[in-house]
Amino acid sequence: MLCRSRSCRCHGCRRPRKHTALVPGIAQASQSRGGAAVGATAAEYGFFFFVRLNVQRARPSGAETCGLIDAFARQGWFYRPLVDLASQQLSTGTSASPPHLAVTLRALATLHPPSLARWRGPLNAPPVGRRHGWFAAVVLLRSLLLAEVVMDGLLGKVFSWTSQQGSWTSQPAHLRSSGALWGALCDVAWILERRPPASLKPLTDREKATLELVQSWPGVAQPVSGISEALELHVSAAFQRLGRTVDGLHRPSGARSGHRRLPLSLPELKLVLFCLDQRSFIYDLQDGRSWLKPLTLLHQQQLETAGWRVEVILDSEWPEQHLEQELLLRKKLAHALQAHVPRRRRRRLP
Repeated sequence: MLCRSRSCRCHGCRRPRKHTALVPGIAQASQSRGGAAVGATAAEYGFFFFVRLNVQRARPSGAETCGLIDAFARQGWFYRPLVDLASQQLSTGTSASPPHLAVTLRALATLHPPSLARWRGPLNAPPVGRRHGWFAAVVLLRSLLLAEVVMDGLLGKVFSWTSQQGSWTSQPAHLRSSGALWGALCDVAWILERRPPASLKPLTDREKATLELVQSWPGVAQPVSGISEALELHVSAAFQRLGRTVDGLHRPSGARSGHRRLPLSLPELKLVLFCLDQRSFIYDLQDGRSWLKPLTLLHQQQLETAGWRVEVILDSEWPEQHLEQELLLRKKLAHALQAHVPRRRRRRLP
């Protein structure tokens, strides 16, 4: 693969671009392990690629660091030396190219929000009319708001672009078909209304009206982030053996809550089951800690705010024997049933 990036130092020399082989290699190494490259295996991959990058170049460029930390964020790997390097390059302006800057900011907001405290530079939103560019801008805005980082310039441009789209019920075909863009805008509206960052300036009446317009559009409900479809199939089969039918098994027209399509759910109990695998978490490659990805946590909070009880079923805790599977589901249902019992009559469950 030859280097064709204008921002790369080796542009025009026709030499193989070394760092292009690093990022795809991470995904390939993960897939070779069945997508379960976590713990010691992930640490081996993480250390290998990071050390290899530093061996090849004593001072990695912004493009190299951007591609590597983006790959780590997609895999859910937190590696402190790499995060520190990306944060340092942000503060010194090494990642000055707008595409590299946006990708690095989104990755840091996902992996380690406090690392964005050093950066105070501007960010130009993509031009109006380029749908994919605006989608990237809205996704970046959502990531930054989840990290409680406010960029007034980006927020103002997204508000301005959204208000110029006219009526959302008669919007252009590319917006009607872009459900992911509408879902990201609804997430932004929910954050600004329910859990705005402390440094956010009060919204104007026009901005509030724009948020209401976005949320009132009857778009296609978007799925919850991080749900494992394979685990949902196993859980649904176990419920059928128990004589219960669950809703929301990969049906686009199924039950919804706001702009989110409900995963496996029991509406009569107001219970939603989050079937999560290892891709829903971020893993620290050095000390082994793990935590839920910010976007999955946001969708959980949205459903809980709407009155749903969310029970999490992890792929790692799902047993192989049918009897053990049914016992696990009975335990999850027991907690949901207790919520409908008057407090004075509730029993303490293990």
